[in-house]
Amino acid sequence: MSKLRQTKEGLLIPSSLLKGLIGPVSVQREGNVLFIESERRQTARGRAARMVQRLSKLLSSDIEGNCGTS
Repeated sequence: MSKLRQTKEGLLIPSSLLKGLIGPVSVQREGNVLFIESERRQTARGRAARMVQRLSKLLSSDIEGNCGTS
């Protein structure tokens, strides 16, 4: 199996690693992570991130609201 290679120009990704992706793909870099994913997967990941953010806000407001009660 081909391996990823780092060059002066950037990261070389063998096509064999991308064969499972159907249709257009999104390539996005966040910090040291490179996301190569289908549009459907990108949408699902965004939806999950929003759900986690909402849950986090809900839990933090609930904790702040119950600080003085026993």
